[in-house]
Amino acid sequence: NDDSIEQEEIQNSEPASSKEIQNAVNKSPSVINSSQGKVISKNSRISKAALKAANYTCAIDPDHKTFKTERKIPYMEGHHLIPCTVNNSEFFYKKFGKNIDCMENVVCICPNCHREVHYGEWESKSRKIKMLLKKQKDKLEKIGIFITEDELLNLYKRE
Repeated sequence: NDDSIEQEEIQNSEPASSKEIQNAVNKSPSVINSSQGKVISKNSRISKAALKAANYTCAIDPDHKTFKTERKIPYMEGHHLIPCTVNNSEFFYKKFGKNIDCMENVVCICPNCHREVHYGEWESKSRKIKMLLKKQKDKLEKIGIFITEDELLNLYKRE
């Protein structure tokens, strides 16, 4: 799943308003047909708001540096901790009535960590996923999304 187009949209977006952020979690997921088949339509403004809230700092290692964008901000990427697939989106919406395309589920990470979370060897990749869940778990639970470490790791094994 090449998300370079999605990341470009995030870079070029304005951050979502606080009202848009609050409403996102209760909106039903929107499935669209794409060249890769059915996918979830994600709001790039939500991801941009998460990057801004994290002060464009990698959640895995705040010392990770990247280049500056044309907007003169560090280039970081928005990563949905609970992968925003059609199956996952529909499952979490049915189970909790919550949309996983929400700010609480988006972490700000550098492009290197992002690639590793998707394509790295399992031991290192799973360590990063566990670390991110520890940082996000309270935020997710506060909005009514509950997931264990094992459940989350299983979603990445199926990726």
